[in-house]
Amino acid sequence: MWNKETRRDWESKNRQHIRDYHNSFMKEFKEKIFSLLGNKCVVCDYQGLALQVDHVNGNGSQERKKYTNSYSFYNHVLKELLNGSKDYQLLCANCNWEKRYVNHEYN
Repeated sequence: MWNKETRRDWESKNRQHIRDYHNSFMKEFKEKIFSLLGNKCVVCDYQGLALQVDHVNGNGSQERKKYTNSYSFYNHVLKELLNGSKDYQLLCANCNWEKRYVNHEYN
């Protein structure tokens, strides 16, 4: 059984392993979500690293605040998409910023 001290000691000795595991897990999550959303920007058809999950109705920052970490948020998005939600789309970073500016979705 792990106690706090044992767990902290293990985590401090295995930081890179933990980071690599987390990154690969999150990459798989994003790949599933991006695949469900078509793997390209809905505005300009860009396909690449600058794709972002966008909230169609512009309430993304409010929704993200409900979740304590990116795993919880992406898990929610994946479940919503698998249940047929149309609340999300993929935009490239440029199109996402333009949408935010045009719709006044910034602070």
